Amino acid sequence: MLALKYSTLFTYLNYRFSTMDHGRLSSLYYQDAEGNQGRWRRQHRNGEALFFQGPSIRVFVSPMQKNDFKEYAAMPQYRDLVRLGEFPGYSLTPKSGWHVVELCPPKFYIRHCSGGAIELNDVTAGSTAYSKLANYDDSKVVDWTIAA
Repeated sequence: MLALKYSTLFTYLNYRFSTMDHGRLSSLYYQDAEGNQGRWRRQHRNGEALFFQGPSIRVFVSPMQKNDFKEYAAMPQYRDLVRLGEFPGYSLTPKSGWHVVELCPPKFYIRHCSGGAIELNDVTAGSTAYSKLANYDDSKVVDWTIAA
C-alpha cells in the first residue's frame, strides 16, 4: 500500500502537465498545495516509477536552451527568473514543446531534465489508472527527500 505522503500527491487533482517522448506513454508531473512535487514515469527504458521530490524547483527551458542549461547556472538562472520574470528560452511556467529541469533539495542541484517535450493537454492524464497506485509498493517509490 502506498504511504499517505505519496498517495495524496499522485492524484489527478494535483496533476500539472506531462512530458512526451516518442514511442512511450507520457510522464505525468504533480504538485500539491504544500509545494511537494513528483513525477509518474509510466513507461521508460528503465521501467515504470514514481518519484517523490518534496518541495522542488522547476525551470522550463526551450528546446534551443536545453543543452545549454548548465548545472552551475541552474540556481542563478532560477533566481533571475524570479527577480526579472520570463525571458527568451526560460520560464517558471510550463510551455508546450519545452522541457522541464528539476532542482531538488537540499542543495537544489539539477536532479532531472526531461528528454520528452511538455504536453499541456495530455488526454491520457485524466483517464490513467490512478486506482492501481493504491497497491503500489512503497519500496519502489524513488523518494528524493530521503538522504542516501
